[in-house]
Amino acid sequence: MKKNKNHLMITGSNGFIGRNLVKKLSKNFFVHAYVRKKKIIPEKNILYIDTDLSKIKKINKNIKILIHCASKTPPNYSQKRCYKNNKSIDTNILNIIKKSNVRTFIYLSSISVYGDKEGKIVSENTVAKPNDLYGKSKYETELKINKLSKKLSIKFIILRLCTIIGKNCHSTFLSKVSKDIKNKKIIKVFGVENLFNACMHIDTFCNNVLNILKNKKIKNNFNMVILQSHKPVKLNRILQRLKAKLNKSIIINTVKTRDKGFLIKSKNFKKLNLRFKNTLFEIDKFASNLK
Repeated sequence: MKKNKNHLMITGSNGFIGRNLVKKLSKNFFVHAYVRKKKIIPEKNILYIDTDLSKIKKINKNIKILIHCASKTPPNYSQKRCYKNNKSIDTNILNIIKKSNVRTFIYLSSISVYGDKEGKIVSENTVAKPNDLYGKSKYETELKINKLSKKLSIKFIILRLCTIIGKNCHSTFLSKVSKDIKNKKIIKVFGVENLFNACMHIDTFCNNVLNILKNKKIKNNFNMVILQSHKPVKLNRILQRLKAKLNKSIIINTVKTRDKGFLIKSKNFKKLNLRFKNTLFEIDKFASNLK
């Protein structure tokens, strides 16, 4: 174990976001990568730890940064299981850091905390009203973090995630529709006239996490930001872009609906030194991962 490197812990390290963070951050940190049921292959600057996060009692004293990615998400798991699992793990992780040397804690939350977003422009100031158990699990942990931030000398950063896209991402609208474009001759899509900016490529996300860790100007113990892409684009244009990038002759039947969609307007991203890309840039990069 490297003693001359800064030590960082990532939970959920075999998930889509977690494994990309491990790969990116191991270039700058010694990473304690917490996984479940993963075939472990030794890698430089990475220590894989296969364990149940709801049962661990302590973490390595060298760990100064903890990025909590582990979470059950729908539709892969039922809402009840998501709530029970996330509450158990989040509660234990927050208890552990009370007796650790962690000084920076990044929690991956979700825009699901807002509940019904139709027709809204959501920001960090929008009132959270989760309408499912997954969103509730995330919001309850946010509230616990807020309380802890007033008691502990730890910089807490909550990232309310939009759709994170990239190679091998799954269970998102964009990943599903891209798969349909590749494999079907005709697809039907609703709400195509709605503007969309709720996506971020995994590379942009990882770079932004690194920007946060390099930012020495974060003074508040409690920080929260919602992620987005710049320059909203109509969904229909995104579909045509994916179709062109994938070089497919598929027929896209677009259906107008009364659903107004929603937009994101982050107010806190500059405070954390985050840099957002344009929506079409993120879509093009995602499409290149699909070829």
